[in-house]
Amino acid sequence: MHVLHYDQLDITGFAGIRERVLVSDRQYFKRTAPDEVRDGFGACVYLAHAYFTAHGATGLHHHEAVDIVSLFTKGHVVHQGTLGDGASFYADDVLVQCSGPAGFRHNEMNALADVSGMVQLWCIPSEQSASRQLHHKFSLTEPGVHRVYGGAQADSATKVVSETQLDLAILANEETMTFKGKVRLYMLKGRAEANEQGVSAELSRGALCDGQNILITANEPCRILIQRECQI
Repeated sequence: MHVLHYDQLDITGFAGIRERVLVSDRQYFKRTAPDEVRDGFGACVYLAHAYFTAHGATGLHHHEAVDIVSLFTKGHVVHQGTLGDGASFYADDVLVQCSGPAGFRHNEMNALADVSGMVQLWCIPSEQSASRQLHHKFSLTEPGVHRVYGGAQADSATKVVSETQLDLAILANEETMTFKGKVRLYMLKGRAEANEQGVSAELSRGALCDGQNILITANEPCRILIQRECQI
């Protein structure tokens, strides 16, 4: 089991965004990264825990050949761009964007005079997702495990097929859950104990945990992003 916490990383960013980059795949981006930063997991090549400065914005920019998953954690973010123009996002909202063949341009803006937060992942498109554009917003608040992206079959929530599957587990205090197989977990909220074959580690918000057959015990209500591979 390998645990990286975002407090171990420097804060970087651009324009009105400040972020800690926990995953930056060196082969995909063709650039060096600090030793602590993890390489990609399956199709996921980038993961950053970010916040917007007061009324900060990313600025209008272009994306192509990428699927982007954004999980909003705090505040109010307004989306401007060629897809989903004018949409608003709040804590617990999720946005899945597929650039498709044409790509898209967007600008994300903080509507508040306080910080707004999000966790963002970039994924290499699957054959299916590469063929179409998508701007899909949904909200996840109910307890349980919810599909966010990928999997062998598209469903009403994710609409995207990929060998890399992202799920969100919403756990109550003292709830336990085992994540089977090789997984990468990211703690969006709360505290929990992770156990892998008798080796345990305390996880808190901002912890990235790689392991296999990990048993999680929530020490308070948690939101945990789960990355794993599946067969299409």
